[in-house]
Amino acid sequence: GFHLKAIGASANILFSVCRSDAKSSCVLAGGLAVLGGPLEMPWEFDRLFKYDITPKLRAIGIAPEDVFDSQAPFRLSYQLTAINGTVLPQSTFSPPTIIFEPAAGTNQGAETFDVAGKGVRKEVSRLSNAEIDSLRGALRRVQNGDSDFMNYDEVAQAHGYPPQCELNGKAVACCEHGMASFPQWH
Repeated sequence: GFHLKAIGASANILFSVCRSDAKSSCVLAGGLAVLGGPLEMPWEFDRLFKYDITPKLRAIGIAPEDVFDSQAPFRLSYQLTAINGTVLPQSTFSPPTIIFEPAAGTNQGAETFDVAGKGVRKEVSRLSNAEIDSLRGALRRVQNGDSDFMNYDEVAQAHGYPPQCELNGKAVACCEHGMASFPQWH
């Protein structure tokens, strides 16, 4: 799990699972991006962002249950690289932690479907044709200024330059970049 928070820069975080025994090897386990900058408002999650590394543990011969063994021969490593290519010190970001979630069973042969309720962002590749039409219509209304919420320019201003909000007497961007999936949906 990752404790996501503002770091004052946009950066990519790549993390690896490494064996720390005679079979020493590392495998890239994944990555995520944190967007921000000097005008960003402070933010931080109140819980850890989960990223499943089970397949990568298995790839280097570590069973998921081994996370309970303090002598298990593996470690997590991570590197932060700012968008401009600068490698940031690891102290910029809290080290990842291991969260073990036992399997909940299987439903072999069961039909599955996604349900997205209010406040739940549905994976865009799983939208129905009607949902795609609805999304396109909403975006068209925002771009044309026909939205009750905000028009396209107002949304852009809230998320960037010129800064439209104030924090401690300083002009800042209004958008809190606190969503773990920020790069994908923003």
